[in-house]
Amino acid sequence: MNSRERVLKTLNGIIPDKIPKGDVMYHPKIIDEALGLKAKEDYGNALAAWMYEVMSPQEFDKQLKFRRLIHCDLIAVFPTFSLSEAEQVGNKRIVRDIFGNTITIIENESKIEHVIKTPDDLDSYEFPDVSKFGYENIEMWSKKSELCVFPITDSANFGVWYNLTGFENYMIWFYTDREKLFKFMKKYVEYNVELAKECFKHGGDIVWIGDDFSSNMGTFLRPDDMREYYFPLLKWQIKEIKKALGVPVAFHSDGDLNEVMDDLVDAGADAVMALQSFCNMDIKLLKEKYGKKITLWGNIDLGRLLELGTTDQVRQVVKETIKVAAPGGRYILSTDNSPALPSIPTGNILAMYETGEEFGKYPIDFEINTELYRTFIKKWR
Repeated sequence: MNSRERVLKTLNGIIPDKIPKGDVMYHPKIIDEALGLKAKEDYGNALAAWMYEVMSPQEFDKQLKFRRLIHCDLIAVFPTFSLSEAEQVGNKRIVRDIFGNTITIIENESKIEHVIKTPDDLDSYEFPDVSKFGYENIEMWSKKSELCVFPITDSANFGVWYNLTGFENYMIWFYTDREKLFKFMKKYVEYNVELAKECFKHGGDIVWIGDDFSSNMGTFLRPDDMREYYFPLLKWQIKEIKKALGVPVAFHSDGDLNEVMDDLVDAGADAVMALQSFCNMDIKLLKEKYGKKITLWGNIDLGRLLELGTTDQVRQVVKETIKVAAPGGRYILSTDNSPALPSIPTGNILAMYETGEEFGKYPIDFEINTELYRTFIKKWR
């Protein structure tokens, strides 16, 4: 069974040969060290590069070699944002993205001056043509790798405030100019359906909707408000994508999702990632309640386990998580967000994936007598 088949079976509720494995991205320092290459002193802003830059053939070969090393099954790929008007000021790179935002990029940080500054701008803003995005990375991974490819799109929360309005404006306008904002949210969802269609002209297997809407303590907007204004749009978006493309849809939000997990399932998502244990996402309870309805993806703690723990602790938690989440299928092993920081020891990432490969074969028939993973569950309220 190849990686695409393995992931697709899992999202369709069919037990594969072994659990799929894979994160959104890996910091290039981790990749270099895992491949025995000399780490650089400065990698720049790795996340910005992943979002905005077309990958060179040499970088693609290195990325693919690393993923084969860790037995990774998938990759999530942005349609690149076509940065223009680059200006270098000291150690800062200042650019304009496809949406019209001005972005200042420094190492491990991006500062965005958003193009939509007032509620009236919501009415007058014109979205860029979806054909103007860059699709080379999607084509490259689809044609030259065996991985299951997830083109990345947005929905009506994070996508709007990250790409266009800014977080504060979005939250304020939701309560002061809701009619205008909701009309714009609807347009943005429709736009992202078209973006997904355009992505799949160039490749892809599963649509990824990345739309962070929660903090450590719960959703940014009140759950009841989300049920009235947000989730109907998400449900329509997922339905339209499936109707147009005939592919599964995976949804990403970190944070505490407990109050709206039923809504995510009802919206029609086939998988939800990242399931942060640090934000009270208890994989055992999630599996018991939702394990037959939706694929659970993630839950291996980044900040305290992978960054600060030992390799033995990593192996133990991964083994426990597999035993809890994998029986019956519908589980993908990954961290609870993405190992995109250079401070995460490469040895811990390798230990995580090695353990997943060793113990993730079906049927899951080993025994555990420990629950170390529960020490990483944190309830904030």
